[in-house]
Amino acid sequence: MALTSASTLQDATDQFMDNLSWDRDATKAAAALEAVRAILLLRPTTVGFDGKGTMSRESLLNLEEKLAKHVKNNAAATNRAYFTRGRAMVV
Repeated sequence: MALTSASTLQDATDQFMDNLSWDRDATKAAAALEAVRAILLLRPTTVGFDGKGTMSRESLLNLEEKLAKHVKNNAAATNRAYFTRGRAMVV
């Protein structure tokens, strides 16, 4: 689910919870990053996850940084060029 300007804090936390296995999936990492950024923009000092715990703003900022690096590294890994017999092959 892509978040929009009409999305609520609950929409963002739901998207985050749906993409917890982001470390093995670039698409889920991008969705989790989007959710964390939305949560931060909605400005709570802590956010709860349906009785499953809370995260502070500082923890969310650290997670955002980690997710952004993960997404960037995956994007870089898929945009590499390889040369075979003098021809470039973009993968």
